[in-house]
Amino acid sequence: GLAVTARRGDGYHELDTLFARLDLADTLSAEPAGEFSLMVSSDEGLPNAAGLADVSGNLVLEAARRFARQAGSPGAAFRLHKRIPVAAGLGGGSADAAAALRLMARLYPHQAGQVDLPALARELGSDVPFFMSGHAAARGRGRGERLDPLELTRRSVVLANPGIAISAAEAYDWLQNFSRRQPVERVLEALAAGEEPRWQNALQTGVTRERSEVREVISELRALGLQGVLLSGSGPTCFGLAAGPEEATSLAAELGARQPGWWVRAATVGV
Repeated sequence: GLAVTARRGDGYHELDTLFARLDLADTLSAEPAGEFSLMVSSDEGLPNAAGLADVSGNLVLEAARRFARQAGSPGAAFRLHKRIPVAAGLGGGSADAAAALRLMARLYPHQAGQVDLPALARELGSDVPFFMSGHAAARGRGRGERLDPLELTRRSVVLANPGIAISAAEAYDWLQNFSRRQPVERVLEALAAGEEPRWQNALQTGVTRERSEVREVISELRALGLQGVLLSGSGPTCFGLAAGPEEATSLAAELGARQPGWWVRAATVGV
């Protein structure tokens, strides 16, 4: 769920959101080097993978360089394998940035004491603190960086992406209305009981108005009988809750066969 409650004076929006970790992940490795470099590979058929070859704006390098400036450390040679689509509303770039900070701290432990890692995570992006936290789930407020860990019942989900990219800036530009804060306790109780969570994403109305492909994804997921079908973050990936892992796998295969141009995966949240 994602509530957008106000526009802040610093240009950001005031959020009340629920983060939950997936068992779907990119893989990042690194070794010490005199300079910074990044080699990127990806799963076959990953949406919007063509832009991965240009690493100049990649958050892995940005995070590592900021660490090095504070720590006075040398560089690192990174290898990144992407399984999470780019600009998909799944936090892939933010998770990679957090992983880069952790790797730099492991490579250069003596210099790591010079770095305020939580502050650096906040500077890199509103979602990066969650991925640095190690929490399986958390409520995020402020820009999303003020975290309260949550006990979340593990649930199986079907993820679907129509193969388009939506930036967070675009999604917030399309915001139609501010929303009320999240009914967190009610949502957690519903998830634990296997009931419809009735959560909302304040960005969904604007995104679906601007991108008909996302409307189609939501319709398809609902047609599968999944619960709590919702846009993930700023989209375009959407998800729905399945009764268990076997159902999620079966329904993902069914949807993938019906929509071969889409990226569709079964996953577990709250891991």
